Amino acid sequence: MDRFARASYYVGRLQQPKTQLEALAAMFSVIRNAAQPFRSPDPGKPDASQTIWQTVSDLTNRRYVFESTTRPNVVWVDLKD
Repeated sequence: MDRFARASYYVGRLQQPKTQLEALAAMFSVIRNAAQPFRSPDPGKPDASQTIWQTVSDLTNRRYVFESTTRPNVVWVDLKD
């Protein structure tokens, strides 16, 4: 639960972005900060699952952005149509 409190703390302190790219970068930085390390699951902690992907939904520009932990690329889908 503490990682979600940490994410909430950082989201509350983000500056107003000047561009859409800045907004996405800011949100992904918060998400990465709250992510669980990518690793083999720990049998002693069955509820601590690893983060395998992150997503950001841009409701204003109708864009869905996806980042996989195992791939270095960010991909997106425009949903304007």
